[in-house]
Amino acid sequence: MDLSMGAEAELFWADDSVIMYKYGTYNNYFPEYQNRTHITDGLISIWQSCFKDNHYSPTLLSCLKEGLISIENTSNCWSQTPSGYDSMAIRVLDRIFNQYYFRRTLPNKIGFSY
Repeated sequence: MDLSMGAEAELFWADDSVIMYKYGTYNNYFPEYQNRTHITDGLISIWQSCFKDNHYSPTLLSCLKEGLISIENTSNCWSQTPSGYDSMAIRVLDRIFNQYYFRRTLPNKIGFSY
């Protein structure tokens, strides 16, 4: 059975100020969004200060509100939040932040399917 939708992301760049992930998505419910060639042309940039805060657990929402995260939606984006973010990019970010919270490391690769 094919899983219906998902995303994959890979660490693209990291230095003392910013972390960047390239990402791509797919949705098998719609032929135009199947992404069989695994295009990863979306970009997620996270300022390192999200992870160097005095708080033990940085919050995704606070970093988004403060402008410490930027998202360039993938060309395969089929669903956006009211703010215009790719819904699947938000899910990728959630997994990045969860891994940092529980393991204190940032993932090199991340992927998921529903």
